[in-house]
Amino acid sequence: MSETQSAEVLYEVQDGVAIITLNRPERMNTFSKIVFASFNEMIARFKKDEDAAVCVITANGAEAFSAGFDIEAGGDLLSTGNYQDSNQFELNFMLDDLGGKPVIWAGFGYCVGQGMALAAWADIRIATADTLFSLPEAKIGISAVTLPILLMDQMGLSQATYSLLYGGHLDADWGLRSGFLHEVVDRVELLPRALKIARAMTQQAPLALQAHKKLLWAQRTEERQAVLEKGLEFRNKTMYSKDFVEGINAFLEKRRPTFTGS
Repeated sequence: MSETQSAEVLYEVQDGVAIITLNRPERMNTFSKIVFASFNEMIARFKKDEDAAVCVITANGAEAFSAGFDIEAGGDLLSTGNYQDSNQFELNFMLDDLGGKPVIWAGFGYCVGQGMALAAWADIRIATADTLFSLPEAKIGISAVTLPILLMDQMGLSQATYSLLYGGHLDADWGLRSGFLHEVVDRVELLPRALKIARAMTQQAPLALQAHKKLLWAQRTEERQAVLEKGLEFRNKTMYSKDFVEGINAFLEKRRPTFTGS
């Protein structure tokens, strides 16, 4: 296990799974300028980390996965009057597929603004029954940028419209009904369940797993024929890979395959 300590965002790797943890519970894991920078850094690290095939995003504390933007930090931005620095208050990876590496979001309690945005960006979303989502950007007079795109991708126009324009709290039941959440579990089971799914992914051939995510992301912005052509390209690449040979041999020999990503 490797671990990197940053005061407010933690990064560790366990058995091929990176765990990125918001660690500012005394401030309900709100995003300050430092948290934005640290979180962006940790996602970039995961993307390049050869020891981590899958990422789980979670948080410390009891009340909130994240209560969103730190309003005090916004006050600092207003006091300077220099909005050119506003890009330092952004998550810079929200339209990045991370080269096909999967991300699991494990949330609880209040998931506001950036907290819900992270969930929308992730590939798999697991939450606890006490989870409350909300997108109050318009209540403080600012509009979202990538959230409408992500919400449309995950839920379609009807529920994306409801969640973004309503701005009020939406519970875990809504999350399941809308298709935004995949599972709701007890708090004690949240991280173990996320890690179980992540470790199941690490048992799959990396080239094939990453190809699947890349194709899912490609269909969001590319024409169907272009996505089909990409699919054929990935199929040829995986068909002639060492991992495909290993997968067939392991099946015939009734053993677990050992994939190398080649």
